[in-house]
Amino acid sequence: MEVQNKKVKPSRFKVLMWHIAGSDINVLRDCVEGNVQNKHAGVGFTILVTTLVAGCVSSIAGYTFGESVPAAIAVGCVWGIVIFSVDRNMVMFLKKDPENPKKGMWSAFIVRALLALLISIFIAIPLELLIFKQEIAIEMENLKNEEFIRQQETKEEKFNINQLFADQY
Repeated sequence: MEVQNKKVKPSRFKVLMWHIAGSDINVLRDCVEGNVQNKHAGVGFTILVTTLVAGCVSSIAGYTFGESVPAAIAVGCVWGIVIFSVDRNMVMFLKKDPENPKKGMWSAFIVRALLALLISIFIAIPLELLIFKQEIAIEMENLKNEEFIRQQETKEEKFNINQLFADQY
């Protein structure tokens, strides 16, 4: 029994993912539907999801610090575009060179790991502030109260207020 490999017209979404991945569309259209096409679509989808997550989280950060919806949207769009550009260019740069099959993957891994670390820092801090907003407010109030009490004790020690009142009576 022979498996027939026939070309199937790719969906618009798959072609869009190929564009995002920076793949050669004409070559992929000529490929038989399967692993190669899906791999390139997966790369594009990964870039797209990374961009959307980065944009949403930076919008949250922008709103947390600025409390302005238009500014938050602007921050999210700018950061999303930056992440999209860096991620897409990195993927395109890291493609295998057919003339150099022994090219190591450590440099690609290190660059990707550094980018992931950078993204995680920018994502983690705003999310932490958003998730623990109430706890942070309570802790800030406690710190203010402790500071007020400490200042009162310092003033009492400095001016010896209790002794002054005791001497008058």
